[in-house]
Amino acid sequence: MNGERRSRARHPSTGYLRIEEAAADDRSWFRYRKPDIPKEADAKGMELVFFHDWAITRIEVAEIDRAERILRPAGPIGSTLDFFTITNWEPHPRYWLENDPAFLDRPGEWFLDKETGELTYLPKKGERINDADIVAPAAHSLLTIQGTPENRVRLLRFQGLRFAHAAWPIPDGHYWGIQATMHDQNRRGKRAWVPSAISVELANDCRFEGGQISHIGMIGIHLGSRTRNCAIRGMRITDIAGNGIRIGEGRMRKRDGQSWWQAAPGEAATGNTVTDSFIERTGQVFHGAVGIWVGLARETQIAHNVVRRLPYTGISVG
Repeated sequence: MNGERRSRARHPSTGYLRIEEAAADDRSWFRYRKPDIPKEADAKGMELVFFHDWAITRIEVAEIDRAERILRPAGPIGSTLDFFTITNWEPHPRYWLENDPAFLDRPGEWFLDKETGELTYLPKKGERINDADIVAPAAHSLLTIQGTPENRVRLLRFQGLRFAHAAWPIPDGHYWGIQATMHDQNRRGKRAWVPSAISVELANDCRFEGGQISHIGMIGIHLGSRTRNCAIRGMRITDIAGNGIRIGEGRMRKRDGQSWWQAAPGEAATGNTVTDSFIERTGQVFHGAVGIWVGLARETQIAHNVVRRLPYTGISVG
C-alpha cells in the first residue's frame, strides 16, 4: 500500500497468545485458554502462526472445538525433528492467529476470503483507496540465472535496478521452518528449498550493484550452487518475508549417490561477496529468517554492511 507492507489481520493485534495444554502426541492439537479466541472467529481460511525456538510453523486451521477449547491445525505442528514438538522449548508456547474477518480491528490490516477472492482492507488515517498504489504480487520469481556445468553464465551486471513484488504461496497450506528459513519441510518429511526472488546458480563474476530488492514474499537473492566470485554491492534489501541474502547451499544435492559436499567439495560456492549494502526488515512473514545466510561455502566476504530491524539473527554462517 503506497510502497509499505500492510499486515494480514491477526489476533492478538500485538503480542502473543499462549497455549494451555498440548495433545498427548505433542503435535496434532492444543487446548487454548478460555478467553483467547473470539467467539465470532471461524476456522475456515484461518492460519496458525506457532513459535518454536528460532523457527516457526505456519499452517491452516482445520477446526476450533469451542466446547473443549481445542484448536486443530490441518496437519502436525512442527517438522518431524524431535525437538520441534509443541512443548519442547516451553510448556506454554506462543502463537497467534491470522486471516479472519473477526481479527480485522486495526487500521492497516487486511483480510482475504480465499474462496471468493475478495480482499477487505481497513485504511489508515488519511488513506484514500481510490488514490492508493496497491500491489498484490503474482510473480513467483523475478530473475533466474542458471548455467550448466559445461556452460556457466559469466560476467552479467545489474546496476541501479529495482526488483520488487514477488509472492510465495505456502505449499500445501503449511510451512514447517527448520534452520533460518533456508528450507522448510514438505509433507513427505523431506527438506525443501524456500525459493528466492532472484536466483543465481552455476555462474561466475556476476554482479548486483547500486539497486534495490524489496517487497518480497520469500528470500530476496540467492547466490547458490557453484557460483564463483559473484558480488552484491551497494544494494538496498528491505521488506523481505524470509532471508534477505542466501549464499551457498545445503546438503541435499547429490553427486554419485553421495551428498555433493562429500563427493565434490570443490563445488562449494566460492569467492562471493556482500559489501556496502543495507539489509533490513527481513523475516517479515517467516520470523526465523536472517539478514544474510551463508552455508557450505568458502572464501565468502561480508563487509561494511548495515544489517538491522530483524526478528532473529543478522548474519548466520555455517
